[in-house]
Amino acid sequence: MVEQYDESKCASGDASDASTYYAVAVVRKDSGLTWETLRGKKSCHTGLGRTAGWNIPMGVIHKETKECDFCDVFSESRVPGAEPTSSLCALCSGSSKHVGGDVNKCRASSDELYYGYAGAFRCLAEGSGDVDFVKHTTVQENTDVWFRGRWGALCHYSSSG
Repeated sequence: MVEQYDESKCASGDASDASTYYAVAVVRKDSGLTWETLRGKKSCHTGLGRTAGWNIPMGVIHKETKECDFCDVFSESRVPGAEPTSSLCALCSGSSKHVGGDVNKCRASSDELYYGYAGAFRCLAEGSGDVDFVKHTTVQENTDVWFRGRWGALCHYSSSG
């Protein structure tokens, strides 16, 4: 679904001109990771309840596995906005602004270094996670041209806007 304020774009029927993005799972090109081998891996997400980074991929995983407790799907995750003591926040780091326990750990805001599209991709790029759930433009927006060949999309699993 797309909210479009230019009526002429609605009438043209040209989907390439619409405000659309695709939710993708990104993995390292040589990882061999597939949808069938996700269980037990480490995951990076944009934030709890965010469309491309949580709602769509967890919907797909639930549809395939019937699993409702995503703590049982991934060994560790970075899901800003989840309960800080859960395995969904095991890879979160906070802001490093506080000494001795970070109150920003796993916060669903820019106070968490790994929040949002760039943060989720950073989690994967730095080697913390095995799979990253983001919008399709994230890799291109966050890497240099020479670096892009290291990443591959696991698949485009839905579109949203």
